[in-house]
Amino acid sequence: MKIAVVTSTYPPYHGGMGNVAATQARVFSELGHEVAVYTPGTRNGREAISAKLDIVHIRPLLKIGNGAILPGLVFLPRGTEIVFLHYPAFGLLTPILLWRLLFGRRAKLVVYYHMDPISSGLRGLIFKIITLTCGRMILRFADAILVSSFDYAWQGALGQMPDAIKKKITELPLVVDADFFAPGPCPRDLRERFALGEKNLLFVGGMDRAHYFKGVPILIQSLARLAMPDLKAHFVGGGDLIDDFKVMAKAAHIESSLAFHGPIADDELAELLRCCDLLILPSTGRSEAFGLVVLQALSAGVPVIVSNLPGVRGMVEGLETGWLVKPGEIDDLAEKIKEAYSKPERLKLMGANGRRLVLERWSLPRLRQASARFLADI
Repeated sequence: MKIAVVTSTYPPYHGGMGNVAATQARVFSELGHEVAVYTPGTRNGREAISAKLDIVHIRPLLKIGNGAILPGLVFLPRGTEIVFLHYPAFGLLTPILLWRLLFGRRAKLVVYYHMDPISSGLRGLIFKIITLTCGRMILRFADAILVSSFDYAWQGALGQMPDAIKKKITELPLVVDADFFAPGPCPRDLRERFALGEKNLLFVGGMDRAHYFKGVPILIQSLARLAMPDLKAHFVGGGDLIDDFKVMAKAAHIESSLAFHGPIADDELAELLRCCDLLILPSTGRSEAFGLVVLQALSAGVPVIVSNLPGVRGMVEGLETGWLVKPGEIDDLAEKIKEAYSKPERLKLMGANGRRLVLERWSLPRLRQASARFLADI
């Protein structure tokens, strides 16, 4: 089968949507299908990853942040049988709609609905207009809609859609490479390189304006309220707000307890997770629909503290793998961190539970099985 995966971001850019698209393309290729990923690039070109997987970079007509308009998508290769469009990606909607109307009537269109596009002010108004026009139209034309969790889908915009759209929705949970993100010892050289402390917690995520919802200020303010001088907080990820966060930490007199490492390679992240006691995901709103890094942490045997948000909370089932906090609540997050470190045996048990649940529900073999069934049925 000839499959096109269309996404606005893709590795090496560190972002959840791109990582999901990359895993999806890899799995389809391993199942024996001919796969091409279409994504914005600084120049047009095709990169062969394997015999059955290509990355096609399309020069955008216009690019603002992670959004890009790619007119070239109208002319997807003849013979494309299924297109998987990762949504939201506003600049990609119109070209894919035109492709569907002009050339792709015999092909299948699948929308992977990652999250509701939410913002404030003028940006929020633009999001709303596009969602109600092109966004609604792409969902009408789709043959299937994939979501990472029904919990998130039913409590957001999809839950308000007409029945004709809702009946197309299928849950296909995100997964992690459990062999890559696995428990193990903390490498000594990494301990020295990252200046690890006696106790270490980790945040991983974009620290730019596009990822305003990640809740970094909430985490910094929570750490300032803790009397734990032996605790070191590590921030991994890039973005134009990092300097602002450093200023915030300095104003709170905790700059020596925080370390900003910038973006790091996945192999380093897998090793750093083994060196940390906790992963924190303090997201503040529905723009956080799942949190792939939470699965990576659980796979490595690291318990988590995450915001009680639809989709995200499903990975802390029955509080067996970590703690839930009220989104945006500084004191609640500080209390949960303090509680976690007061019960080291429970931390160890939660880490083991997380690893077990990943192997049962969120591992690559599970995705291969689910993907094979989906492709056979569509």
